[in-house]
Amino acid sequence: MNFQDIKFIISQCSHGTTLLRAFQNLDFKNKVEVSKETIDLGAKDSLYAYHQLIQKSSDTKMTYTDLHPKNEGILKINFDHEFPIDSNTFNNVLVFNVLEHVWDTRNLLSESNRILVPDGTMWGSVPFLFRYHQDPTDFWRFTHEALEELLKRNHFCEIEVSTYGVGCFSVSVNTFSNLLRFKILIASLWIIAIGLDSLLTRIWPQNKTYYLGVFFKAKKQKNLEAEAGIEPA
Repeated sequence: MNFQDIKFIISQCSHGTTLLRAFQNLDFKNKVEVSKETIDLGAKDSLYAYHQLIQKSSDTKMTYTDLHPKNEGILKINFDHEFPIDSNTFNNVLVFNVLEHVWDTRNLLSESNRILVPDGTMWGSVPFLFRYHQDPTDFWRFTHEALEELLKRNHFCEIEVSTYGVGCFSVSVNTFSNLLRFKILIASLWIIAIGLDSLLTRIWPQNKTYYLGVFFKAKKQKNLEAEAGIEPA
């Protein structure tokens, strides 16, 4: 993590975010690039803060979803069932802080793969060592290994999985810092925790097994028949 990354994370404290959300936002800013047809599974609109952070090309066309839409233009989807979307429709699928709230996560991943165009990309993030938070339910916590296996079993390829908020000090500070009132104190604790975790990890590698969440990126497999020059039946 470089100085600019730390500066960004500390700046998130002034917005009232948790340390977990600050790390998530850093990943959104640094890693997520979308273009063309993009669907956000779980975001009811563009007001979510991460939409100001992810990189969108000028030709990006967003589709938003909700289980109980309150506004026009929002697609109604129940993630436990087949999506009302044609196959090979979207270039990108966003699933930020969604999987932990969905009972049938395999269905969500399978359907996401179906609606992606060949070589389309799924971008996602989930909390791990984080409190129970219902929206409207909260079922699961996924390790980095679980996510990689789930993505493989649902026919994704080029899978990239990375943890964030790594270290027992960062996890602990994220847990109790919301009890504090003064943001300058919270920001100071964040800096101390990140620094201590950086030092501790060098002498105790097990410190990397404590982490706040997991970011992932995966692609739908390309059309192998088209690549081989085979005409579809």
